[in-house]
Parts: sequence; C-alpha cells; structure tokens
Amino acid sequence: MMSPSSRKQRGGLPCYTVGSWHFAFDFNGNSRSIASRDTTPLPAHLEATMHARVFFLVLFAAFAIGCARSGKAGVDAPTIEFRSDVPVEVENRNFLDLTVYLLQQGNRQRLGTITGSSTGTLLIPKKFLRGYAGDLRFMGDPVGSAEAIVSDAINIRPGEHVHWVIEKVGRYGTTSSIAVVQ
Repeated sequence: MMSPSSRKQRGGLPCYTVGSWHFAFDFNGNSRSIASRDTTPLPAHLEATMHARVFFLVLFAAFAIGCARSGKAGVDAPTIEFRSDVPVEVENRNFLDLTVYLLQQGNRQRLGTITGSSTGTLLIPKKFLRGYAGDLRFMGDPVGSAEAIVSDAINIRPGEHVHWVIEKVGRYGTTSSIAVVQ
C-alpha cells in the first residue's frame, strides 16, 4: 500500500514511494514508474538489526517446532507392576563401608550398608517402584570419605535383579560397573 507520507513531487506529478520503488500518477490515474528500484545500501546498524530480527525469528520457529508435543495429550508411558522386592547384589571391593541409596525421579532412598571388601544383597522395596516408568541409579557413599559413587542409569523389569560392583582404583578414585541380570 502506498503511504501518503512518502508523497513527493517529480516532474509536476505526485510521486509515491512504496518500499524502494517510486511511482508517479498522471491526472487520469494511470501509474508510471519514474524510477527503478532504489539500490542504496542500508546503513550498517539497520542491516545488522534486520539480520538480528531474521535470526531471532528463525530461532523462535525452531524452538516452537522443538517444543511441540507429538502424540495424544494426557497419555503417559505404561507403568510396570512389581509383585515383590527387587534384589540388588553389591560387591564392594573398596576397603571402606558403603551406604547404598536408590536414586529415582529426583528422590534418594537409603537401601542399606555393605561392609568393606565384601558382597551383600540389599532389597528395593516394591513400594518404591510403584508407578515406576523410567531410569534408576544407585549411589554409594563410602563411610568416612567425601567422594560418592553414582552408577549408570538402568531399567529393570519384574523378575530381574541388579549386580553392582564398586572398585577402588588407587589414588585416582573409585569406579563401578552395574548390570541387570535375570
């Protein structure tokens, strides 16, 4: 749309500017292009502003697409029903006693203690796994030490048990390996 604020006078005819194009109208209402497209470069600060606007528009579109939720609303992952407690066999090859915790959905629950240089079995009560649908991790807190050991994330199903091995590797810290066994 031509804006009257961009009206000028050229060759006795009223001239309008639309974007970077200039038009003149004769008295019969016929339009004539009296100048081609204006190719004057934009000042650097305006060009940078246009590039920033385009960048943020593309960024917003990508963010909106990434946040769009596919599938049906309100449908959750199926939960698993555990009928009995899940055994966790902990092989503590470290010389310090180890307090073992279950890390689940942002919560930490104490399972028990395993003495140094021994193997013991702890139980995850089935009430802690009610409505479970996700990853589990275990944390070992050596008694008398400031460092803690956190296992890799695992998924368990009814009838499986966990075997976790904690090893001391000299002065460079502690390592662990975890497995789900049927």
